[in-house]
Parts: sequence; structure tokens; C-alpha cells
Amino acid sequence: MDGLIDISFAGGMFIGIATVIVGVGVLALSFRSRDKAEGLVRLPYIGSVSTATGTTIAVVLIFAGYHFFSYEAPEEWMIFGVPERFKWLVYAGSVLAVIGAFAADKQDSFGQDKRN
Repeated sequence: MDGLIDISFAGGMFIGIATVIVGVGVLALSFRSRDKAEGLVRLPYIGSVSTATGTTIAVVLIFAGYHFFSYEAPEEWMIFGVPERFKWLVYAGSVLAVIGAFAADKQDSFGQDKRN
């Protein structure tokens, strides 16, 4: 059936689109709910993080969601993307970016506690 999408791929594409939408929402929250005095962003289910960490989480969600969608969508739909044999690098890099952002927040708060 040319032109139709296999139902197993539609679920993966939906997850990719949903992840991008959540990433855009987190990005909007990062800029709207920013506490100017402390430089913190309040994200639901996560708590208060720095603006840089909030932005990192948003960009990673958008990046990973796009690639998740691109691995499930027909090849002719996608203009560019990381080859599927390297998709583990996309996901590992995404996880490491978020872990690194949280670690930097923790290190920064630890340094501020020692100075006070």
C-alpha cells in the first residue's frame, strides 16, 4: 500500500510529536516562569532549576522528539536526520546533556552554600 503508514509506525511518530510539543511547552515555561531575582525556573514535576537547565531540558526534548519521529516516519518525509545506525548516540547524548545540566545546577548550589 503505497502512501499509507503502517500502524506500528504511527505510534512512534505520535510519541515523537508529543515529545516535541512537551519540549516547546517546557521552553515557554522556562521564559515565562523565570524568577528574575534567583534566576530559577519552576517546572512541573521537576521543581526549581536554573534557566540554563530548563532550556537544556526543552532543547533536548525537541531534539530527541524530532529524531524519534524521523526514525519512525517514511524516509521521503524527512529532509535531514542522524542515520538510524547512530540513533543510540542521539539518545545517549540527550540523556547525558540533561544529567550534565542537573549536575551543573547541583555544583552551583553547592558552591553558593559554601560561600554563604
